[in-house]
Amino acid sequence: MVQIEPDGRLAFSLAASETAEAREVLLVGAFHGWHLERIPLERTAEGGWTVQLDVPPGEYLYRYEVDGEARLDAEAHGQRPGPDGRPWSRAWRPNFAWAEAGTPRSEPEPRSVADAA
Repeated sequence: MVQIEPDGRLAFSLAASETAEAREVLLVGAFHGWHLERIPLERTAEGGWTVQLDVPPGEYLYRYEVDGEARLDAEAHGQRPGPDGRPWSRAWRPNFAWAEAGTPRSEPEPRSVADAA
């Protein structure tokens, strides 16, 4: 699952029911430039896995890797073909963050994965 936190960060998580026996869960995607990163998720007290990323507004393609096995996120903001032609999960970070009063405040225009092509 991917959620947008009130401060604009993207929160990625997998429930314990999806990863009961997992030893390692990684988030795989290009979050800071055009090279793939493998970011480890931390195990929660409930047995799930989570990580939060502070990234600029835009679209991000990602997958989870659970003990070396690639998995798509069924609760992503959609799916798109990645550079390898296979489906990838999609996360969208809008160009705003929540202000103190709970209303959006503007940020610069988002960048898109497609913009770099």
